[in-house]
Amino acid sequence: MIYQLLFFNASVQSEIQDWPTQIFASFVRIAEQMEVSGPNLGLPYTKAIGGWVI
Repeated sequence: MIYQLLFFNASVQSEIQDWPTQIFASFVRIAEQMEVSGPNLGLPYTKAIGGWVI
């Protein structure tokens, strides 16, 4: 299944595109992986927070 990454609004997308080149490139690489993996992105990008008591 292919997922689609949507921005909250145009100003968020614009701000992300203004990030320094290396940070933006890293974001794009991770975003592309998110489109393929969806909520199952996994380590090293996500980690379960289970067991926390607030």
